[in-house]
Amino acid sequence: LPPWLFFAFPRSAVRFSVFEHSLAWAQAGGAQAVDKGVLTATCGLLAGTMEAITVMTPMQNVQIKLIHDAHRATSERRYPTFLWSLYQIPRDFGVWNGLFAGMMPTVLKGAVNNMIRFSIYERMKVSFAKLAGTQDSGSTAVHLSAGAIAGGVSAYVTHPIDTVKAHMMSLDGPSYRSSWDCFAKVYGEGGIRALYRGITPRVTRVCIEGRPSAKEILPPG
Repeated sequence: LPPWLFFAFPRSAVRFSVFEHSLAWAQAGGAQAVDKGVLTATCGLLAGTMEAITVMTPMQNVQIKLIHDAHRATSERRYPTFLWSLYQIPRDFGVWNGLFAGMMPTVLKGAVNNMIRFSIYERMKVSFAKLAGTQDSGSTAVHLSAGAIAGGVSAYVTHPIDTVKAHMMSLDGPSYRSSWDCFAKVYGEGGIRALYRGITPRVTRVCIEGRPSAKEILPPG
């Protein structure tokens, strides 16, 4: 939990600021003629890529290594606290392997995840408003419902990538030659079920988390 809390603000800040600024820049540049779903998907892909590179990769490297370290015998543990792990992990693995291992699947997952999430979210807002017989797609209930569905769909689509990423970032990560080697070994050991292990808690979490930025659901101040 501490790594998640520590990185929560920069993660959301990067994701939504990149999305909203790239969307505003595209619209100001004359992209109004582009289909809104395509535009939001493209901006979501860019936001996911930047979030994965700058925040998600180091955050999840620390988080996963802490979880694996906690299962060691007490006398063998290397990272007694989160803050100590920020110092010790780069010393044990090097900065790149310690904090940026598994970057390729992390970037791929983040890009695809946000491309799906933002595009479905925008379309679901319109659909819910039509079902309610209104042109207003800005109610809090509509935003939260659309965000939950978009988050759930994105989680199911990207979970195999997430599984590979988790293996690459583990304490045993150096044993994999590449992301493809990791995928092949995980699939070889358990098939599709191995790639979707842990899907239920992730979908639950992402459905709650898959919401719009605060400014969209709060009335103007």
